[in-house]
Amino acid sequence: MSTQNRPLHIILIVFVLVVMLFIATWTVAAQDDASDAETGDEVTVEVAEVQTCAECHIDVVADWQDSVHATAFQTEGFQHAVAEGLDSSCLECHATGYSPVTGEIAAEGVTCEACHGTTPENHPEEPVPVLNGIDVCAECHLTTYHEWQVSPHGAENMPCTTCHDPHPQQIRFESNNALCLDCHGDDVLTGFAHETHTENECTDCHWHRGEFDTQAHLVTGALSPTGHEGDVETLACTTCHENQEEYLASREAGAEMVTASRVDIAELEAEVASVRAQGENSSAVHLIQGIVVGIALGGILVLLMSRLRPGRFDRRSN
Repeated sequence: MSTQNRPLHIILIVFVLVVMLFIATWTVAAQDDASDAETGDEVTVEVAEVQTCAECHIDVVADWQDSVHATAFQTEGFQHAVAEGLDSSCLECHATGYSPVTGEIAAEGVTCEACHGTTPENHPEEPVPVLNGIDVCAECHLTTYHEWQVSPHGAENMPCTTCHDPHPQQIRFESNNALCLDCHGDDVLTGFAHETHTENECTDCHWHRGEFDTQAHLVTGALSPTGHEGDVETLACTTCHENQEEYLASREAGAEMVTASRVDIAELEAEVASVRAQGENSSAVHLIQGIVVGIALGGILVLLMSRLRPGRFDRRSN
């Protein structure tokens, strides 16, 4: 290599190194952008779906956004379970579009698609299918679904949305009694339970639910009973009447008093019967005594009369 060409070669080498460094930097940046884009797409899909629906259904989305469905993924209990390493199957009900194969979700929480299905590409020209509400609800609310099946409501095939507004997750009336009386307003409610519990709501007894066992739910996924059979169970009584032991003790004491009273009454009745019998016997004796005395007195009287009469005749003859 000549001395004259050496500077040119050095410049060329530096140029190549700069180009290679630029290419490497661009490649890394492109990968980071792609990674960010993927993460951004997931968030965008989650937010975009709801925002797209809100363009026309703003009132529905407003009702939904603070509901149990909307916050199913963000609740403190669920996030704590996530940190502890929960079973991924929990995402079937706490997220939308969960894939057990990949473990990925389409969106956090229960969004529109979870219940309504995928929105058609040419919507609103093609309407969003309204899925069978009972089957959709049963996918996550399995305990309640089984209770509903054996209830009078289930016998009439009344869907969940008859009583529940699915978007705000509330009942359709301002109170439980108003909801029940909308159908049962003409029912004649008689009997001890209805006449003595006038301050209670219908659901206090007929829709009684136990306390939610969070730990059991986290471990097994089991849901607590919700009372949708409509039956009045003993637990509904004992929850309000907490002092049932005192009540039963008082009943036992009362039962003892009643038993003792019955014994006393029986003894008194026996004494009355004995007195009556004695009275009847005494009357018979008195009657016999009266007859004997009467006969004796009559005999004496006849004897005296027979003795007096002959003397009288003798005096007359003289």
